[in-house]
Amino acid sequence: MAEIETVVVSTLNHLVSEREKFPGTVTPLPQDHVVLLTKTIMNVFAREKTLLRLSAPFIICGDTHGQFFDLLRIFEMNGYPPKSRYLFLGDYVDRGQHSVETICLLFALKLKFPDSIFLLRGNHEDSQLNRVYGFTDECKRKYNMKVWKTFVDCFNYMPLAALVSDKVFCCHGGLSPDLLKISQV
Repeated sequence: MAEIETVVVSTLNHLVSEREKFPGTVTPLPQDHVVLLTKTIMNVFAREKTLLRLSAPFIICGDTHGQFFDLLRIFEMNGYPPKSRYLFLGDYVDRGQHSVETICLLFALKLKFPDSIFLLRGNHEDSQLNRVYGFTDECKRKYNMKVWKTFVDCFNYMPLAALVSDKVFCCHGGLSPDLLKISQV
């Protein structure tokens, strides 16, 4: 457990300090850190329910799509966990240039503050979609296909929806017309 704690702290320090660099530039994380973070968070997701039941208050955030510097600004404006609690609705990867850093920051925060940040799966956390919209290519460019596969395996364990204070239903992109009750999620 000590190794993952060291990797989480190292990842958080590394990624948050990237804000001070020239805009748009990011130093890649070590591959072994990325893999360890992803495999560890996969076990956390495997223990969570498909439908999370959460108590307010939360800051609810939609698609970040690899916009790492925008994500840092969200935390700077609203407070980092555990000061503020967050529910992210998916689509962390694709389109933006820094999907790996975006998802790794969220994974590290979830591991460090598990009751202050919750991550739902979006449609871009699907291998078919992220092959088309850039995440696969980013993983190949920065690391290799094994790293991408580790992410894809992890994404398959992510929760799909959240019910906040038994009043607010949150998900990424809608419901199947076949689902008629919350208990079916």
